[in-house]
Amino acid sequence: FSEMTEKDHRMIKAAYYAMIDLIDAQVGRMLDALERTGQRENTIVIFMSDHGEMLGDHGIYLKGAHFYDSAVNVPLIMSLPGTIKAGMRNQSLVELVDIAPTLLEAAGLGREPGMQGISFWSLLTDGSDVTSHREDIYSEYYNSG
Repeated sequence: FSEMTEKDHRMIKAAYYAMIDLIDAQVGRMLDALERTGQRENTIVIFMSDHGEMLGDHGIYLKGAHFYDSAVNVPLIMSLPGTIKAGMRNQSLVELVDIAPTLLEAAGLGREPGMQGISFWSLLTDGSDVTSHREDIYSEYYNSG
């Protein structure tokens, strides 16, 4: 990456933003299909990622063994009209492992013994104190040496 020109850097970012635009369009198509078929009001939609992209931050591209915000701070967007508060944003610490218990609680089902994660359903539905979910999160990476 150290041999890349400024144009190379711009092209990589442009390609990444084009992928984001494509994903946005496809999510829109999915939401339109749910609306058209009458399923939107009874479907929890989740948009998430398992890792970020360095995109040139700190002179690094791609994912990898880096604990910078752009690599570990990922989107988690959930929607269920009439139940999850629309447009609400919060900065609570959640982990992807928290999604399964959250969905179980949303469905009125109990957790299996030994299941990892903490439900954050109350953060989505009743605006519970956003500082009460987690104090810290666990993150790991391999092949760092």
